[in-house]
Amino acid sequence: MASHYTLTSFLRQASNALLAEYFRTRGIDPGIDFKALKQRQIEPVAEAIDGLPDDEQTAINSDFQKVVALADSAGHLQVVHEAKFRGIDLVAGFEAQKSILNRVFWTFLNHPDVFDGAAQFAAPYLAGRYWKRGLPVEGAPPGDPAVRIAALEKAVSAHFRSEEGRGKACKVEYCKRGTIHHFHAYPEDYPAAPLTWSRFGLAPLSSRD
Repeated sequence: MASHYTLTSFLRQASNALLAEYFRTRGIDPGIDFKALKQRQIEPVAEAIDGLPDDEQTAINSDFQKVVALADSAGHLQVVHEAKFRGIDLVAGFEAQKSILNRVFWTFLNHPDVFDGAAQFAAPYLAGRYWKRGLPVEGAPPGDPAVRIAALEKAVSAHFRSEEGRGKACKVEYCKRGTIHHFHAYPEDYPAAPLTWSRFGLAPLSSRD
């Protein structure tokens, strides 16, 4: 299971070369000479990120959290499987990396389609209070999945509205890997207005406008 994300923990594990590549590809200038930094000399990087505009900090943390979510043995294996499915050889790129996190980070930067596909099928963000379930279903091939998605969305929505009072809306996404057909259902959760700090003080997120 991937470890809990913190910025400082990520910076300690990520290589300076990959961090430099990340900021370069994102068009963000943190004012850091990564080549002059010692590995795990994270304080200047953390301070530089803390000095960036809020929207850039949010984007950076979001990206790093996605990497951490796949940075375990199961996530790494999913990346390998996704690359194999797409006919992409990751061996040379992986050999240059000394940890699973850096391999996943390298994939995030150099093969975003592989990373996104692996993240979708690994679905590590469904841990904790969420659930996921994979069931072997026998029967005829699904044919054209497009004609079945709307019915599945309605069925999942009806189930959650009846059993748990949520799920008024539901989105189903379809992907095929080999002979396996994947239907990813995302029912609407309970309405929530978490408390957040802003210039208005501590208040529900929906009341900040």
